Amino acid sequence: MMKKHLSLAVFILILLLGIQSTFVFGEEIRNWQMMGPFSKTTVSDWWRSQFEIDYLKTQGGEKSETFNAINSENFNNRFYSWVPVLAKDTGVVDCKENFVIDTGLAVFYAFTEIDRPQDGKAVIGVGCNGAIRIWLNGKEVADNIDNEREFTPGKELFPVHFKAGKNYMLVKIHQMNARPAIFNVKIIPPYTLADHGRVWFPILLIILVWFAVSYYFEKTKPKDEGLTPGRLVSLDALRGFDMFWITGGGTVITILASRTGNYALMKHMDHMSWDGFVFWDLIFPLFLFIVGTAVPYAFAKRLERGESKIKLVRHIVLRSIGLFLIGIILAGGFSKTNLSDLRIPGVLQRIAICYGIAAIIYLYTNWKKQIGIGIAILLGYWAIMKLVPVPGLGAGNLTPDNNLANWIDFHYLPGNLYQGTWDNEGIMSTFPAIVTCMIGVLTGQWLRSSKSQNEKAAGLFKAAISFLVIGFLWGFLFPINKLLWSSSYVLIAGGWSLMLLGIFYWVIDVKGYRKWAFPFLVIGANAIATYAIRPFIKFSDIASRIAGGNVAAVFGNYRSLWLSAITYLLIWLVVYWLYKKKIFIKL
Repeated sequence: MMKKHLSLAVFILILLLGIQSTFVFGEEIRNWQMMGPFSKTTVSDWWRSQFEIDYLKTQGGEKSETFNAINSENFNNRFYSWVPVLAKDTGVVDCKENFVIDTGLAVFYAFTEIDRPQDGKAVIGVGCNGAIRIWLNGKEVADNIDNEREFTPGKELFPVHFKAGKNYMLVKIHQMNARPAIFNVKIIPPYTLADHGRVWFPILLIILVWFAVSYYFEKTKPKDEGLTPGRLVSLDALRGFDMFWITGGGTVITILASRTGNYALMKHMDHMSWDGFVFWDLIFPLFLFIVGTAVPYAFAKRLERGESKIKLVRHIVLRSIGLFLIGIILAGGFSKTNLSDLRIPGVLQRIAICYGIAAIIYLYTNWKKQIGIGIAILLGYWAIMKLVPVPGLGAGNLTPDNNLANWIDFHYLPGNLYQGTWDNEGIMSTFPAIVTCMIGVLTGQWLRSSKSQNEKAAGLFKAAISFLVIGFLWGFLFPINKLLWSSSYVLIAGGWSLMLLGIFYWVIDVKGYRKWAFPFLVIGANAIATYAIRPFIKFSDIASRIAGGNVAAVFGNYRSLWLSAITYLLIWLVVYWLYKKKIFIKL
């Protein structure tokens, strides 16, 4: 009976995708006037300095309210003219198909006239594989300086206001080395209630399929199979939930949201370019929080058995070094011949540092001192970032490249930096990241206390709300910013982490509803293996071999969704095999 239900759910999903492919979402802008490339031979090789230059001075500058296609531009004794460019049917413009260019650093401009019958609000969906900035009638309406992202049409959403009559839109696009610039812009009218129902229905159907699959695998596993008795099941499930997004589930949801026009969801499937907070900004701090929560469970019983703290510190240090080295290896450490080519910071490296320091603090302090240390770090980081002057720029500057954290990375962090002159996991931002892990340590101690389960769940929710309120208010003084890992960001991310753990704990451990979370448990019990095997096994190539070709062609515009789902399923099945064999890879 269960197999019949599962087959029915899959059939409905395929049918729905076929129906959805007939819809068109938004109005693609296809007629452009373009100018460029303003290449690296004219300015500094540092891409940000190149991108910030206004190349349209003779036409009134980038903030001009109007542009004329017959005007030319003289920059550094070289003349540039506007060239008419017609985007593809999909609205995508590939600069290499319209300009004779090399693949070095370059800047392009594109402008268009948009006629609107009346004043009104709308949203523009923007896709680009590099930094992009957009002005509408002279006002900046979109800005993303992330220059290392993959191109997804219309992925970023920006609210705009069109005036009645002619509107002038100017787009500035940056091209990185070996990555020809690609972009698109579409105008999305406000959704009706029916539109919202239509775009969210596929997500709801996915959830139903998830429950069906979870029930099937949970029901068919042997009774003696599973995790060690006494483990906090909700924590393993939450870890698996977090890993779901990292290991391919996020790609599946992003593609589905893009194909069905669910722009509200798409907004949360990528990081904010600077200030602000969306769901994707929670993924990394949530994992750090989970790492911290597991610390009291890992060491409290060993301390009770009389193991010396020195022995535990040795274990912590060795584990941190192991994690750090795995991070270096996954970054291609053995293939780099020069230190300048190796990126030393990274995700696993930050986890290693935060885990090591937070665990040692746990061993040698009580919960009151741990709270004091956390508060001191957050206040101290805020004070340093706001009060210590950056040479040549002064104090209190929190913009990209011009803040103290970025300046310290540029001068003192060796190797290849992710952002060119600074790193996402840089020196200064690691200190507040330690507090994120310590919030988890405090949470683990709360969950191991003698309080009742209902009191523990209520405590998690109360703490979550408090963190969110304080973080939101602090954000007016120290903006919520993942790349800086600002103190307000620590509280916002900590608040949502506490909220999620509270929900998982109450549903799974208190109420006993576990079957729905089984796929998460499988991943969460082997998080390191799930993360580490992907660079070594090309699951996407395997998926293309077994489910590509004519099979994938059946899905039409949803071919990439189908292959991404199969890729994730292959990863999960490998980890499920490890789970069935009770192979749990740990350091």
